Formats: sequence, structure tokens, C-alpha cells
Amino acid sequence: NQADGEWLHMIYVLSEGAIDSLENIYLGEEEIGSFGAFASYELIVNPTQVNAFLKANCPGWKDSQIGRGLSFVRVSLRYSAEKFPSGIPDARFVVKGRNDIFDPRTGATGYSANTALHILWYLRARCGVPDDEIVFSTFASAANVCDETVTNADGSVSQRYWTACVIGADEQRTGVLQKLEAACAGKLIRVGGRWMLQAGAYYGPYDFELTEDMVVGTITGSTEPANDAAINVVRGTFVDPSQSWTETDYPEVRVDQWVIEDGGEAAETLTFSYVTDP
Repeated sequence: NQADGEWLHMIYVLSEGAIDSLENIYLGEEEIGSFGAFASYELIVNPTQVNAFLKANCPGWKDSQIGRGLSFVRVSLRYSAEKFPSGIPDARFVVKGRNDIFDPRTGATGYSANTALHILWYLRARCGVPDDEIVFSTFASAANVCDETVTNADGSVSQRYWTACVIGADEQRTGVLQKLEAACAGKLIRVGGRWMLQAGAYYGPYDFELTEDMVVGTITGSTEPANDAAINVVRGTFVDPSQSWTETDYPEVRVDQWVIEDGGEAAETLTFSYVTDP
């Protein structure tokens, strides 16, 4: 009858598999805690039996409705025309994701934001690549690069590469891997049927000597990069948590001296769908 005080119980499926934790819920643009006694929730992770609350409070809930292999949230709203003037609000969830990310450096499994470890998980769990076709040492080295501390433009420090993303079940696997590679400036390499990863970093040395035993053919070179490689401006988008996790422009990177020398902009657009730090 939509009288004040009536309860509505809703289920939101977050993910296949177990997640690490639920950090916050937003109803509309407000944190769920601001609704006080008019809103409550429960995180249910990979259950093995029917949820007691749902069974007790939802007359149509069956013993067979368990949700095995899923992580989902029960959100309960107590009707109030003052608290919910526009009806049921949109819900958004801040989640720490999967807790089955394997780290070859330690042999441990758990939650991680490390991009190299995400790529390794995706190859094994979603692409079905067997372990004997993976060179785990290269993923360990790439994970170390991702964990390196870097200084940001504002003087703060952070991990060099990390990923925050929701991967849809209908996404093409090649597209997902390309986004993950972009998130660590990395490259998946497949040689002799085995998979390796190199994360973007400087691997030096800055100079080396060419000797005759290295030469196997005619040597060619160029003193200047080709125009398509002479980039002097980079712009694009990332996912901004401060703007409700929408895709937003990150600060443009420009080298004014190069723009002048090149006689104009030579810009490249780089989109980082799985990156949440500008």
C-alpha cells in the first residue's frame, strides 16, 4: 500500500565468484549510511545455503534460491516519502574485487590491484591458458614494476600501475587484454607457444656498442623519428572515482618546446578504461 514504514528488499548481483569486500554503497548520490534506519544491507559471498534474512522476510523466497558462485548484496529500504521522494534510487557499489588473484612472487592468492597479476589471472581463469604455457617469472618481474613507487605531479606518491575495472561477461577477450596492457603500458608476448609479459618501464642501458658479430645484414638507420612517432601532445580519458566513476579527460601532457620545433601539434589520444588515477 506504500504506507510509511513498508520495507522493500532488493538483490543486486555484483560478480561471478567471490569478492574481497564491499567498501560503500551510494543510493543516488548519497552514502547509504546517511539514510539511517531507512536503509540497511548485507553482502553475501559465494553462499552454500539459503540466506536466513531473505527466507524470513521475503514470502516468495525459496530454499533453492542460494546464489552459489556469486557475490551479491541485499539492500533493504524502508519507505519514506521524505527520504525517497523520487522512488527507488539508483544504487552504486564500491567494491574490492576478486580475492583469488595469484601472485607468483609469493605463491599466495588474494585481493590485489596489481595490473600484471590481473593479466595473469585473466589468462588463466578466463582465457584457459594452461600453466605450462606461461612463463611465470616474467609476470613476477612485471608485477614488481607495477609495484614500484612513483611521484605524481602534485608531489604525492603512488604505485606505478594498478587496475580497477568491471569486466562484463559479454566483452571480447582480446579487447579486455588490450585494456589491461594499456593500464601498465605493457605487452603480452607469445613465443614458442608460451606467454610472457613485459610492463612499461626503462630497461636500459642507455648506450651500447655494436660489434661485427652482431651484424647479420645491411644496417640502416635514421637520425630523426618518423612523423607518426613524433608525438608532442598526449590526451585521453580515464575513469574518475571523484566523478561517480565516469570516463573523464585526464590532464593533457604537452611539451611546448617540441610543439614549436615540430611546427604544430602532433597529438595522440590514449584511452585508459581500467585506470582510476590521472
